[in-house]
Amino acid sequence: MMCLTPPLNQIIRWRVAEKQQPRKAHQRKQKPMSKILLAEDDPTMVSLLKTLLKMEGFDVVALAADSDVPAAIQREKPDALFMDVHLGEQSGMQILEFIRKRDGPGKLRVVMTSGLNVKDECMRRGADAFLMKPFMPDDLLSLLKQ
Repeated sequence: MMCLTPPLNQIIRWRVAEKQQPRKAHQRKQKPMSKILLAEDDPTMVSLLKTLLKMEGFDVVALAADSDVPAAIQREKPDALFMDVHLGEQSGMQILEFIRKRDGPGKLRVVMTSGLNVKDECMRRGADAFLMKPFMPDDLLSLLKQ
C-alpha cells in the first residue's frame, strides 16, 4: 500500500541493533528532545514512526485518524506536529489552515506529508516543512531537530 514501509522497517532494524550494543562509559542516555504529535491515518506508518522517533529520544503522541487535531494540540502542547495531508475523512490542509489562523505562525512546527507532490500548497497554507512519501527516516529526523 505504501512505499515508505520497507526502507523505514530496515532502518528501524538497524537502529534497534545499534541501541542494543553496550554503551561506552562516555555515552549518556539522552532525555526526550521534543514532544511530537503524529496525525497519520495508516496504522503501520504510525507504528513505525512511533518506534523510530522514540528510539531517537522524542516523546511521541499518536492520534487516531478521526481525532480532533486542534484540540489535541491544545491538550498535549507538542513542539511539532507531523501530519498527513489526507487523514481519512479529514483534510490535513484544512486542519493546518485552522491551526495557523487560531495560533498564528511559529508557535508550533508543522511538518506535512503526502504521497502527492503538494509541497507548494502546504507551504502556502502555513506548513514549516513538507516530506513527500516515500521518505527516508533521516530526512524526517533532520526536519524535526531543526
